[in-house]
Amino acid sequence: MKVEVFDKIYIGSSPIMMLDALNSNLKNKKVLIIDKSNVLGGAWKSIELFGCKNLENAVHYLLPNEEGYNFLENIFNVELEDSTRKFYALKILDIKFLISVKNFLGKIIYLINGGDQRDNLTKKLFFKKLFSKSHVKSTLYPKGGISQVVEKIKEKVICSSIELRLNEEILFINIKDDLAFIETNKRNFIGKKMFISHGFIPPDKFYINNKKVLLNLKKHPRPSLHINTICDEKVKKYSLPFRFSQVLFPKGSNIKYVHQISQFLDSRKDKKQQIVVVALRHDLKNNFLNYLKIAKELEDFGVIPKVKQRLKNDFYWQDILIPQIDDNDLNYICNRSRNVIESFKTECFNTALGNYSKIWNFK
Repeated sequence: MKVEVFDKIYIGSSPIMMLDALNSNLKNKKVLIIDKSNVLGGAWKSIELFGCKNLENAVHYLLPNEEGYNFLENIFNVELEDSTRKFYALKILDIKFLISVKNFLGKIIYLINGGDQRDNLTKKLFFKKLFSKSHVKSTLYPKGGISQVVEKIKEKVICSSIELRLNEEILFINIKDDLAFIETNKRNFIGKKMFISHGFIPPDKFYINNKKVLLNLKKHPRPSLHINTICDEKVKKYSLPFRFSQVLFPKGSNIKYVHQISQFLDSRKDKKQQIVVVALRHDLKNNFLNYLKIAKELEDFGVIPKVKQRLKNDFYWQDILIPQIDDNDLNYICNRSRNVIESFKTECFNTALGNYSKIWNFK
């Protein structure tokens, strides 16, 4: 069987991987992208749910990085939006309400309510967070959703001479003689360079110089719940459920944050349809009772419209475990391979854009 040889082989098709592949292609390198999915985009690809196509998994916020912002705006003509439609979910006694993240008083009450999900709030930390520059307030996001960014990158990849092998699962990797030998469920490849990122899940048969690579993969559970609601015209036109973009909940809540993703939908059959995705506490269990509790909490804050009855098919639960490989793992793999394998640090998309765009040659 003939084995194809490539200058560069990318394992996975996240936006950063596709962009670097495009940059390599501009330099007349023979480039291949392998992905086990049948769709480009990696963890950023859209899903089909509740009768809607190209539904986003979340509102993908872009942490502050000017080089990243400039790259999206100047190279891909992406219009970015500020945090005007981001809110804190607050509770005083039994009163639940939302307040803009731009409101300084709201920030104080939010911190008193429990503050950021990741931190145990102390007096010292309270004042540090109170007067520090807030990433929550200063982050931007694509006005038309991240899917427009991914689609623009995908179009360039598809129109290029980059070879794509989608819907192929990698069964075997061996790095030897300064080459990457890769076997999928369909064919074999040889790469002079192989590229991976945090989304890389090593196959059971992963070797460097014929010695098996053993990694203690980390599991970070990030469950999420999509909730579908059909509203009436009055709710659609005037109420908060169609005006917010993100709501942040304080530490101690079952909910970490909720994103309103109907704002990016052009494919809704029913224009009265609202869909949100809720990031949940990592230990929350997947059962219908919890679905209803989460929906009730969001109804109480006015984030989703109240309805008399919610059915099981109004919900879509995902048990997400990301990333399994951390920076130390990536460095270890690259060093052991004598840099036949190179890695991209992609946990923060906009930071990665800012860093890697400096070495790309897009105009």
